[in-house]
Amino acid sequence: MNEDGDKIDWVMGMQLGYTFELANQNSLELQYRNGLADNYLTAHNGNVWLKMPLYDGSELTLGGMYFYAKQDGDLWGASERDGSFENKAELGNLNATLNSGPWTFNAAFNYTKANTASNSNGYHTIGHYNYNFGDNTHGVWDVPTSANISDFNFNKEKAWLIGAEYDFSDIGLEGLSLSYNFVYGSGMKAKELNGTAHDVAEHEHDLTMKYNFSQWGMKDLQFKLEYGYYRNDEAFRKATGQNESEKLRAWLSYNFTI
Repeated sequence: MNEDGDKIDWVMGMQLGYTFELANQNSLELQYRNGLADNYLTAHNGNVWLKMPLYDGSELTLGGMYFYAKQDGDLWGASERDGSFENKAELGNLNATLNSGPWTFNAAFNYTKANTASNSNGYHTIGHYNYNFGDNTHGVWDVPTSANISDFNFNKEKAWLIGAEYDFSDIGLEGLSLSYNFVYGSGMKAKELNGTAHDVAEHEHDLTMKYNFSQWGMKDLQFKLEYGYYRNDEAFRKATGQNESEKLRAWLSYNFTI
């Protein structure tokens, strides 16, 4: 269904990838992904990662990601155009990951374009990149700057991420890891209908604990606990409808092969 309850007949997706093995144990991975919802939305995603082992046994990964979505028929209706973007949206992301012993360090940056012509609460709506292919039909969205609460994908937003993870296995706590990410997004304009414009921003702190039960003979069972603390500006809330919030969630996951 689209947001107005009209039926979407079918949704499909595809993925292609290839890894080039380079000199000195370097590798270059390319990936293309596509999604299509009939008479509703089409989307493309291209990714590239360069992995480089370092002299001290560490590994550096440099990546680039590009997402593009476009309305593709009459089912992309007024609710979608008003709530996310008018006709098309795009996002580019650059990211880096350094694995060094028990530590993993992350950094990322992305920029979004997603125009919409709607307004509410006395403000022109700030559009965002919509990665859904209908109600409860989510597309791929693995951008590093997508946090626990906010996706940081609003129109003209420049989002930054810095983070780190520590694996406690080396100090006797096998299977336990703790990570922290901070994401900050700015560059958006919250424009009142009378013409007044406000520079607005959002930020989020995320803390994640993971525990793998491998030493108990259950190597594919994992417990995960996430806490997110999200804040933004008042004008941003009025122009997007996205409120400040906190979120705590926990779950068990188990991987198995059929």
